[in-house]
Amino acid sequence: MELKILNSRELKELRKIIEKQYGITEKLDYVFLLSGKDDVYVINDSVKNLDLDSIKINTIGIYIGENKFDTFRPSIEGSQIFGPLAKKNILEVDYKVMKMWMYGLDIPCKEELEGYVMIKSGTDYIGSGKYKECAQKSEISGTTTSGKILNHVPKGRRIHE
Repeated sequence: MELKILNSRELKELRKIIEKQYGITEKLDYVFLLSGKDDVYVINDSVKNLDLDSIKINTIGIYIGENKFDTFRPSIEGSQIFGPLAKKNILEVDYKVMKMWMYGLDIPCKEELEGYVMIKSGTDYIGSGKYKECAQKSEISGTTTSGKILNHVPKGRRIHE
């Protein structure tokens, strides 16, 4: 896997996407890296002092999400980094819905949201999913919702019983 450090123009574009999607304006003191397949990683700012071309590295940093088609889909770790800074597109869920989410199920959503949404339960950010508009009756609460959040928790990280 080849990772490329984002230059200032590329970083500005990514920040613009994140600001539009989540309302995050704060500047993070990380170096952002991009893999050939649109995966975004972050690493401590001190990596700027290293000559990465002279070192054989398979991977470096924390995977924080995917930047594709002018949208940013945070990973679980990405939602934990960006979630506390986000001002929009956050869905707060209770324990019961959080368990559904961790089992890999889509969850109902009464709010009108847009694109990828970060999921929060209490003070924990547990990932992100894509908002899909649809009228459906929730089996949990029995109410009609305006949409659902499509689950993006990787199969290997889901709860299995």
